[in-house]
Amino acid sequence: MKIVGVRLKKGIHKPIKDTAKIYYFMCPIKNVGIGNYVLLECDGTDKINIFQVGLIIEEHDNTPENTELYMPFSFVVSGFPVKDFLARCDKVAEMRKRQIKKIDEIIASDPIKYKKRVPKKKPRKKSIKNRLYALTVKCRDNELNEEEKIKVASELLKIYYILMDNKTPREKRSSWMSSVMGCDVDEAKRYIELVRKHPK
Repeated sequence: MKIVGVRLKKGIHKPIKDTAKIYYFMCPIKNVGIGNYVLLECDGTDKINIFQVGLIIEEHDNTPENTELYMPFSFVVSGFPVKDFLARCDKVAEMRKRQIKKIDEIIASDPIKYKKRVPKKKPRKKSIKNRLYALTVKCRDNELNEEEKIKVASELLKIYYILMDNKTPREKRSSWMSSVMGCDVDEAKRYIELVRKHPK
């Protein structure tokens, strides 16, 4: 058993940078060492145990001193049988491009039939902020009737939940809405309630 220092590989397209953070793992496998890619088990988001791929760049003896210094909680699961791992990544990347092109052709042949199978892209924050600016200008520069204001409030709420945390207190939501629409907080609260009762 030894302790190894590993830099993680984030994907088939991304090279490992020399400045990337080093993580330390227990390694019970004798025939892997510096320069080898390995399969790792580690904690991911919300403490869920996941697999990662990494490159070994350091080796250390499993002594009490090194355990105290590096604090390795997780383990190397196995080495990779593929000799040239990076070449395999490049090959997979090319195959992926061809597969995406093939799928795009299938979807284009009947967009309605395959609509539900196409994953929805999350809207970019930049485009959302542009839309927010446009709505702000619309509220300030135009005399909107009640129905138009409710529509604007509905769209603003959707933008709010994308840009902000859903757990944000209601008071902040109302304050934010009033600042964008150019009205007082009580009026903003009224529009929020109207949107909730009659969503568009």
